[in-house]
Formats: sequence, C-alpha cells, structure tokens
Amino acid sequence: MSYRLPLCIFSTLASLGIITSATAIAPGMVTERSRGMGQIIATSSLSDPENRPLLLAQASENVCTQGLELAQKANQAGKIATTAGQWTQISEQWQQAADFMAQVPAEDDCYAKAQERINFYRNNSEIALEEAEKSRTPRPFLVLGAQGEAVTQLQQQLKDLGHFQGEVDGIFAQTTQEAAIAFQNAQGLDADGQVGQNTWDNLDSALIAQASSKAESEENESEKDNKEQKPSQSYYLSLIHFLRFQLC
Repeated sequence: MSYRLPLCIFSTLASLGIITSATAIAPGMVTERSRGMGQIIATSSLSDPENRPLLLAQASENVCTQGLELAQKANQAGKIATTAGQWTQISEQWQQAADFMAQVPAEDDCYAKAQERINFYRNNSEIALEEAEKSRTPRPFLVLGAQGEAVTQLQQQLKDLGHFQGEVDGIFAQTTQEAAIAFQNAQGLDADGQVGQNTWDNLDSALIAQASSKAESEENESEKDNKEQKPSQSYYLSLIHFLRFQLC
C-alpha cells in the first residue's frame, strides 16, 4: 500500500476544515514499517496500556459525561431516599458531580453547560445534607399563630413549590395557613392547614422531585444539544469512504 491514498484522504479532510492534524481523526494512531514486506501498517497506541495518550477533547468529554451520569444517579436515588444514610450518600454524589463539571476546560463545548450546573449540583448536595439531618430530627407541629425558624422553613418550602406568595417572616399567619392548605390539597392530604410530620415529609418529597425533574430536564437538553452540534461517527466514516473511492 502506498502513502498516496491515506495522504490524499487526510489532505482533503484538512482542506475541508474537518481535521487539523492526524490525531484529530485517529488519536494515538502511528505507522510502522512491516519487517520483510516493505509495507506500512497502522497500529494504535490505545492497545498499549503503557502508552495511552488521551486528547484534551476526549478527557474533557469524559469528565463531562461522568458528571452527568453521577448527577443522574443522585437524581434517581433522591426519589426513593428515606434514611439519613441514603441522603448523605446522595449529597456526596451531587458534590462529586459538581467537582467533575468544575474540571471541564474552558475551550470544551460542554464548558458553558458545566458552569451552569456546578452551583446547581452543589445546591442539591446541600439540600440532601439537610434531608439527612431532618431524617434524624422530627420537626415541630405548626398551627396558626406559630412563630420561629420552623415557620420560616415552612414558608420558604411552600414558596419554592409555588404555593406561598407572601413574605417569609417566620409568622404562621392566615396567608401561610392558606398556602399549607393548598399544598395539602395538591398532595391529597387532609387539608386542615396544620403542619405535622406527614405534611413535612410530603414537602420534602415534593422539593426533591422538583429538583430531580429540573436535573433530568437539563440532562435531556444537554444530550439534545450534543446531538445537534456534533456529527456522528458514522458521518465521518461515510465521508472517509467517499473520499477514498471518489476523490483519490
């Protein structure tokens, strides 16, 4: 086999702007002369465990993928977690996912998405830790007229879920009671406006489901963007096949 065919394909691809170097289309690919036959054969350094250079693009894509996969695991686990141990593990998964995203280099296509997700994942990690703590400590029974930190937490959770529109002031007034009733109705609970452990548990579950839904939505959005922006491997193989038999 002569040098002409592979060089022709390479030069044509380069002129089209598809590749800028040999490693862009075949990373780690080297050539060596076959002894006794005077032929050039292709070998891949990927088959050599001691010589496995990973291109920056490949490395960053792997980091981004690992972050997304870990976030998805945390997302799914959050739907069924009930114990402090489970929530602690979920918190660690969200934090690790954020750490992966923080490693994506600025020149990578995934960088913008990664930056958006870092704080979101870290926030989810903190929420999971809060859930772990809540699983250890029962929360107070709240009724009209109650005041304090627990009421503030209740108001914020109801606000995050779209049921409370008033000021988060730590006072269980009529507006807070109405918001609690609206939430209880939405969850199929006894709508008495009193917040006991059952209502607290449902608030926690609703917030986790909301966070999981957002994570899943962003995951699907990212996958859609990747499919739209990056040509498939079959596209490049088809192009090489065409160039081999038509242009050279």
